Amino acid sequence: MDRFELQGIVYYQQGRKCGKPDCACASGELHGPYWYSRDVAYNKVSYLGKELPGNVAKARAALSKSQARIKTKIAEITDKVIRLEKQENALKLLSAGMALSPSHKAIVQKFGFKSCLVLGETDREQGQHKTEMAMA
Repeated sequence: MDRFELQGIVYYQQGRKCGKPDCACASGELHGPYWYSRDVAYNKVSYLGKELPGNVAKARAALSKSQARIKTKIAEITDKVIRLEKQENALKLLSAGMALSPSHKAIVQKFGFKSCLVLGETDREQGQHKTEMAMA
């Protein structure tokens, strides 16, 4: 028997007994299978018939064919989210006056905040310069 879910609706096939004592279904050979749908949100079951409705069958086939493209799009979006989180982190560190890695500095410059950076010295040289200034 077939079973799948589309947009919060579970579609499934099920055999049925008719209730007649002399019928083959009384000994286990069920009628059908018949298609049913169950709305997950409301747990409402509906009878669809022997054949899956055309619009549902079409959507199921299209979704099946599109899975690889969907996964590719998800990966692209995930990569963008990661880049945006790195950009956000760099700007938060800049705003808080925290130490910035070279990649953070590149991001800060990309966004036009180069003037907010101390340039020309490495972080280590800056630290040594501060120590020398404090000792003098």
